[in-house]
Amino acid sequence: MKNLKSVFVLLGLAAVIACASDSDLIGNWQIAEQFASKGRTGAVTFSIGEVAYVGLGRDQDQYDRQDFWQFSGSSWKEVAPFPGKGRYGAVAFSDGVMGYVGLGYTENFTGIGGPTGNSEYLFDFWKFDPQGTTTDAVGDVFVGHWDSIGIVPAKFKGRRGAIGFSIGNKGYVGTGYNKTDGTLNDYWEFDIGTEQWSNQVYKGVAREGAVVWVIGGSAYIATGQTGSADYVSEVLRFTPGASTDPDAQWETLDYLKDDSRKDYDGGYAAIRRAYGVAFVVKNAEGKDRAYITLGTLNGPKTDCYEFSPEKREMGEWAQVTGVPGSTSRVQAISFVHNNQGYVVLGGSGIGAGVTQKMFRFQPGIANSDQDDD
Repeated sequence: MKNLKSVFVLLGLAAVIACASDSDLIGNWQIAEQFASKGRTGAVTFSIGEVAYVGLGRDQDQYDRQDFWQFSGSSWKEVAPFPGKGRYGAVAFSDGVMGYVGLGYTENFTGIGGPTGNSEYLFDFWKFDPQGTTTDAVGDVFVGHWDSIGIVPAKFKGRRGAIGFSIGNKGYVGTGYNKTDGTLNDYWEFDIGTEQWSNQVYKGVAREGAVVWVIGGSAYIATGQTGSADYVSEVLRFTPGASTDPDAQWETLDYLKDDSRKDYDGGYAAIRRAYGVAFVVKNAEGKDRAYITLGTLNGPKTDCYEFSPEKREMGEWAQVTGVPGSTSRVQAISFVHNNQGYVVLGGSGIGAGVTQKMFRFQPGIANSDQDDD
């Protein structure tokens, strides 16, 4: 594969995500405040203001978790537990006021023991109000309150490994996997005001374990897999309201393939993966940059790639600094706090090799100073 051009991260750039070390790449990952509960894979996260919320997932004992935690920059605090069934591979999004969580897969319906031998692909959805409070059965009071958000359409199939995001007053959920249907390519819009779902046009391939990020009024959907070793190369840009024609709201960007015929460095095949993470921070010039890292491509990945949407019509990718090699993990989660990227949780497999460690990117420092885990 052709080498992607390196990005030299300037001092003051608040960025990024986990990646493979490279002597000509600048940036330093530091260990941040360790997650306060059990490590797990397949958790979810959403942010409201500068507070990130993390919960659910499957722990090393194969319990499907219901606990939720908040992180506001220096420490973790437990908030109201999720009232639905414990699960992993769920999906979450936020409109900046409330958090929305649903779907996923469970083998542990009660959340208080190991797998029961039953299993279920879930399709319920819940709303988290950070201004409310919840009192549990023993009288402990937690920040936050959960409510069911109404009826999900019958065609909205239960699944794990879906994508979820919000733009304006709409949430969007799509793709994923269930045993009956395999990988899915349906796409749903949630009206936050009316709490109603509607089926929408999706112009991409079926996939599970994809990543999604939002820049401006557009969502970008990339990576994922359609089978155990069939990794998706397609990258999509979805801009709701861009046209009255639903099909025209979708654009296909550069495929994640090596292509020596391009007039720029197009060695993109290594970016492909499943169950990685992605998020967006601003660079020193105040421009949004998206980053993809971790996940698996026939084995765990630690390399990291930056996406610049305004470079060329299709955007442009470049490799950036990587996290220490021993931090490779799948089904981790990532979020942004104070314009810095955080990566936490994940493991070597579903409920296996899990970790509680969290990393924060420190820009402008050479790789040799990086912390390892």
